[in-house]
Amino acid sequence: MAGLLLGLGFTLIYIINFTPSLGGTGAPADLFLGISTTCIGTVGMVINFVVAFAVSRLTPAPSQHV
Repeated sequence: MAGLLLGLGFTLIYIINFTPSLGGTGAPADLFLGISTTCIGTVGMVINFVVAFAVSRLTPAPSQHV
């Protein structure tokens, strides 16, 4: 859940902040590493995987009952 929320949250905030029709700037100089809003989902996916992996390593395994 942590990976999903952070990846999706990052992607949505980025799209809202940089899409001119949604009130964002849209200026190419402001974009993160020059990545357009149509391609930022890939970065959100990487964030999702990294956070999900880290959380799975840092938390105990679920009980046998679960």
